[in-house]
Amino acid sequence: MNGLSGVIKMDLRAFLNIKFGITFRLFFAGFVIMFGVHSEVKSQPVAIEPKTPYEIRFVDVTFQLSDVARYLLSQEIAYLDKNPHIKQDYLEKLSLYLPVIDPMIRNAGVPEDFKFLSVYSKFQKSVGLVSVLEPGIFWCMDNAKALDVDLEINRIVDERKHLTLATAGALVSLKRNNILYNSWGSALFAHIADRSVIKTLDIGKKWNGNKFIVLDSPAYSSLIHFLAFKWVMERDWPGFRPEVHRIVYEYPYGKGKSLNLIGADLQVEPKDLVESNKWLKVNLVPDRKSTVIVVIPSSRYHEIRKLSELSRNLGISGYESGFPVLKETPAYSKGKGGVFYKINDKKGIRADFCDSHVTLAYKSDLSLKKFLDYNEMTEKDVTTVGQVYYLQEKNGKAKIPFHIVKEGETIWYISQLYGVKMSTLLDFNRMDAVQRLQHGRVIWLQKKRSKKRPVEHVELPKEEITFPEEEVVAAAEQEQVIPVEKLVSEAQKPAEVKPVEQKPADQKVIEVVKETPKEVKPVEKPKTEETVTVIKQEPKKEVKPTVAEKKPEPKKVIEEDIPGSEISDGYIYHIVKQGETLYRISVNYKVSVEKLYKLNNLKSNTIEIGDRIRVKPI
Repeated sequence: MNGLSGVIKMDLRAFLNIKFGITFRLFFAGFVIMFGVHSEVKSQPVAIEPKTPYEIRFVDVTFQLSDVARYLLSQEIAYLDKNPHIKQDYLEKLSLYLPVIDPMIRNAGVPEDFKFLSVYSKFQKSVGLVSVLEPGIFWCMDNAKALDVDLEINRIVDERKHLTLATAGALVSLKRNNILYNSWGSALFAHIADRSVIKTLDIGKKWNGNKFIVLDSPAYSSLIHFLAFKWVMERDWPGFRPEVHRIVYEYPYGKGKSLNLIGADLQVEPKDLVESNKWLKVNLVPDRKSTVIVVIPSSRYHEIRKLSELSRNLGISGYESGFPVLKETPAYSKGKGGVFYKINDKKGIRADFCDSHVTLAYKSDLSLKKFLDYNEMTEKDVTTVGQVYYLQEKNGKAKIPFHIVKEGETIWYISQLYGVKMSTLLDFNRMDAVQRLQHGRVIWLQKKRSKKRPVEHVELPKEEITFPEEEVVAAAEQEQVIPVEKLVSEAQKPAEVKPVEQKPADQKVIEVVKETPKEVKPVEKPKTEETVTVIKQEPKKEVKPTVAEKKPEPKKVIEEDIPGSEISDGYIYHIVKQGETLYRISVNYKVSVEKLYKLNNLKSNTIEIGDRIRVKPI
């Protein structure tokens, strides 16, 4: 019985000593007792789930919960349990991201309890208001905290949504908070609540160094909600098994490329790249050290690494020389779609998926003939996703004097790279016709090479791509259930590929080799020996996307007219040609790769020239 009942009892005993009739006294005493019992029942607290803990430990701090805090905790736990799809989504994200961020947390010296904060998004704006941050933000980072740790938020990027950049920034913020408040518990609350909340509640003074902290008010809502979240995740994690085992691959060669081009290079759907790279507000990866996050089935890991290294070699000289110079310019749009640029001071348009020279000419409000003439193409040529094409006649010379040929480059590619007419380049370099360029050859870009001067070559190291044997992914696939206490020690991040060391673009030429008569092409004559020429390239300039190599890919037209297609047995078939992949075929015929797998009973994405691929029913 509470204090009110005791008062009622004492008053009742005193009352019964007064000389009233026995019947009246008994009737009145009964009325008072019934009133007291009714009042006591109404004062009972709201029912709380019995399993709700009375205290929760976080790192080295024990949070003790009052009835109010325990009730809020139980409500949050009940919400997650009653919405299994939301809880499943959180567990999926933890399964996907922890192998990447666990080593970062461990190396930063931040306690592993914070790992659950990586996918959490409830932020306390004031003592009485808790809100959910916009989708895609990692580590519950509000704008103020992000700017404190130099994360960029502008019209191009929001680095709070980049997995590794946000993680690095959040770890710095948490360590600062721990130093400031002398408590990891205080550091947690200071991270998920606005500074005004921390100041109002005087957390810095009250919680400083305390190992036992009482949460006795809804003013600590964001902290109580997070503790409930952590409690549910720790409880359900050991029994969680993802439906599809996926991993995060950080693509390091995306600088200046569009997501569409990266998707084509890695044979990944562009929409999946957009979903995993919400940090990008535009379709181009900026010219900075930012990796592109690629989420793939673990079975594709080694394949993606190989495709990644192959894509690294395309257009590398363009990055080194700082060309093409690109600036997105929406003002060039004719209202018919398309993404427009200023490319080397000329108007340009970027090719996206399903674009051809016909659609690009239409979007640019040009005749097909003019578009082809400006880009020195024919109707038989195909467009390359991510490449920016010219909408004006190219220049008569480049802004730098020389270009050194890398493996696989052509005169057309160099022409597009610097915005110089192909016929002019042929004339400058005394070539009678388009010919295969040797690795390391010096191409003149501003004036004609003297007859007395030999064709020059720079001895550049040829890159060799190696792929070390790894069993990390296979081991991860076999791991079905991971106890939470072993999460950090057993989670492994796929080993990074170390790029082959290259010489800086502006270093001096090591050696100039005079071509011997045996090496000279029919159009060029051997020259007498000259003094060694040293060539320097200009300093590196800011670049956005590269101009991609023109490749012999299948032309995209109407299905029935696609070269190599035929109709038989009620299906459209495609005969595989050189350079074609399942992904390219799926794009040309507008079907999914998964459908091609099913129609042809494929076990892998490996196809060979001459294979007859069933595409779709008629």
